[in-house]
Amino acid sequence: MADLQLKEEEVPMPETYSFFIFGPENKFRKLCHRIVNATPFTNFILLFILLSSISLAAEDPIDPKSFRNKVLAYADIVFTTVFTIEIVLKVKWSKFLLDEMV
Repeated sequence: MADLQLKEEEVPMPETYSFFIFGPENKFRKLCHRIVNATPFTNFILLFILLSSISLAAEDPIDPKSFRNKVLAYADIVFTTVFTIEIVLKVKWSKFLLDEMV
């Protein structure tokens, strides 16, 4: 069996400021960039997308107060937290709120 290795190029960090305050040399911004571009981080997010999709399909529309729906409601909180952390990290290193007013 041949191993399939897809190596994506790392996206370079923009040389502008993020949120008008985090410059290209900011240590926290560099850390966010390194985390977001790591393959395990991408795989972790893809796993959570898959689990989130499965939990949406597993909900019981007939009995909204079922035990399964209560458990899935807690899972939704976990998924929302993970996806919120992901977007915060991605926005932190990107050039969100560009330094040029468009």
